[in-house]
Amino acid sequence: MEKLGHEKYSLSGMCSAAMRHDLEQEVSKLLRELDDMTEQRDALAEALQWYEKKVSDCRKVTPEGHFARYKLDEDGGKIAAKALAATKGGSDG
Repeated sequence: MEKLGHEKYSLSGMCSAAMRHDLEQEVSKLLRELDDMTEQRDALAEALQWYEKKVSDCRKVTPEGHFARYKLDEDGGKIAAKALAATKGGSDG
């Protein structure tokens, strides 16, 4: 819970110990899922930023443009596939 900055609220007096335990378990599960989704989002954003930079540079008729075209060709979509695989949905291609 600390990683996301969430405070732990006291549920004592509001419900039974069993209910409180179940609620705490569910909240912990949801926070782990949120953390996983945040990591997935970050991986996708990083891949998109890489592609945006390379595609932008591809238009240049300079050594930088040649290098960008080479890197895109060399990559062949691997960075995108890795980012998509991290979402557990994978890719269709």
